[in-house]
Amino acid sequence: MQKSVFECANLNEEQFLKMRNRVEDCIDSTQDTVRYYRLCRGCLRSMEYAGLGDPPVTERYRVV
Repeated sequence: MQKSVFECANLNEEQFLKMRNRVEDCIDSTQDTVRYYRLCRGCLRSMEYAGLGDPPVTERYRVV
């Protein structure tokens, strides 16, 4: 069994659905499992990490 995590920060809904469809086209749904966890902006701001790398950038939007 392999457990891997891939981070896809700042995907809009259309990008997420496209990614999900492409991933699900690649797996054997009788043997494989892929889990998707959506994180809110608050979750991203409180994320902790160690080592190299930068935290994901949460873009700010303003409705006028």
